[in-house]
Amino acid sequence: MMKLLDKLGIVLLCIIIHYVPMYAVETTNIGENCTISGFIYNSESKEILVGVTVYLEGTKIGTITNKTGFFALNNIPPGKYRLVLSFIGYQKLVDTINLKPKEVLRKKYYLKPTDIETQEVSIEAEKEIEKREITISKINIPVQQISKIRIGGESDLFRSLQYLPGILTSSQISSGLFVRGGSPDQNLVLLDNMTVYNPSHLLGFISTFNTEAIKDVELIKGGFPAEFGGRISSVLNVTQKEGNREHISGGAGIGVISSKAMLEGPLFNGSWFIAARRT
Repeated sequence: MMKLLDKLGIVLLCIIIHYVPMYAVETTNIGENCTISGFIYNSESKEILVGVTVYLEGTKIGTITNKTGFFALNNIPPGKYRLVLSFIGYQKLVDTINLKPKEVLRKKYYLKPTDIETQEVSIEAEKEIEKREITISKINIPVQQISKIRIGGESDLFRSLQYLPGILTSSQISSGLFVRGGSPDQNLVLLDNMTVYNPSHLLGFISTFNTEAIKDVELIKGGFPAEFGGRISSVLNVTQKEGNREHISGGAGIGVISSKAMLEGPLFNGSWFIAARRT
């Protein structure tokens, strides 16, 4: 047992003797490391340059200048190096440096501005048509509300609009709209974005629109964009129904002033819709 312990002691002693000199050499080398620091300026205006790349060529030692134009490279082993300074819009600068053990080198560098010549860059893209939402003086009228307001037993678009603030009519028998003091001819009336030049029917008593065929009604009483130019009072945009895509359906009605009917249904991947009115 004692012989085994003696052998282990000899092995440990050999290991210690082998590694201690190496550690001492490494410690000595670390103590001899050098430092390079300094400031980088514009050679013409003498202003500091922020973000300049500074590195030793052929090594992994590098940094960039801070907001004061200062840089520092630490723990550099002694030897001969090429210090490279590069920055976009400036000529690259290379400085050959021979570092002695424990040397602390402080430098000032001035980079010369230069023009960068590149090939032309072509960017092609398709402009997306953006439909901006208009919220100023804009009113969306539900179709259900139009159907509930009846004059002489008939639902009418223009008669329903007369109950909104800022809209008046000249008389009880006229469907012409006076929006914010403007005359009826100053209103722009659209049906699926197509201009309707005569929106009145039956000598102006009712409107041309069949309420059974209306999907959406949008009224803009002011602040409308240039695409609705040509009128100064209001814009009335009426959207028609697209038709039932699931099954065929329809309806009909007879009134004092008019009679109307409508029929709709699916058609391949789309739909169809037919509406008629007789006064």
